[in-house]
Amino acid sequence: MIYNALYRYAFLAAGMLCFVLPGGAQHYTYAPNSISFCQLQKKYDSSLGGGIGRTLNSRSIELQAAFSPIKHGAVMVNYFDARRGAVTRQQEVGSSSHFAEFGIGAYEATAHGTASLFVGYGQGAIFNNYPLNRIASFDFRRWFVQPTIVYQRNRFECGIALRFNRLVYHHAEIDYSINTNDLQRVQAIESRSPFFLPELGLHAGIVFSPCTFMLNVTSLFYSADSFNFERLNHTLLLTLDLDSVYKRKKQPAADGIILQ
Repeated sequence: MIYNALYRYAFLAAGMLCFVLPGGAQHYTYAPNSISFCQLQKKYDSSLGGGIGRTLNSRSIELQAAFSPIKHGAVMVNYFDARRGAVTRQQEVGSSSHFAEFGIGAYEATAHGTASLFVGYGQGAIFNNYPLNRIASFDFRRWFVQPTIVYQRNRFECGIALRFNRLVYHHAEIDYSINTNDLQRVQAIESRSPFFLPELGLHAGIVFSPCTFMLNVTSLFYSADSFNFERLNHTLLLTLDLDSVYKRKKQPAADGIILQ
């Protein structure tokens, strides 16, 4: 009892700490969305989740969904929204971005979790507003391969994942009178794209079926300050196991049957 309570409060404290850390520079040209740690066990399993993400220079809304239409096969959809209206209207200096992705994959259920492999594609946009309303905006595409392992025991859940990305900046609108340092980073992206961008994902959660409260940390393997890439994303998520909800709704009707 004491151990479970201490673990719960430590988990919540660590998660909340991620969202009060001070920010740094205001602009970025890439921010990783949270890696999806879907816990699928059988055909027709599905989950839906949402939460708040935090990088050094942005706050985001993240949505994640997964569904298994066939045995050992699944699809997932993720959405990352860090848009700031004041920035896109050029009323504030800073960055505004959004990104959506779709993946298909295979999974294998184990006694205490799931191992999966997904491949997918996503696209998004980033808008940077600099002083004097000078801008640098990018449209980008990302292909990924993602192996994941999730372990669950009683109310505890954890996981680890790798996401291997091919990141392509395919369209840009740039005011070349922006700050010299920012301009050098933008030009470095133009000359270097496409990028091979490996990322690491770590996951810890507390399960109160049909809900799981989780903290995900997604990190680039290496620093990319020379391109103004964000390196870390901390995300607090609440995920709903839709299959468990469906079973709970059916249970009272089944219990009410009277045999003659």
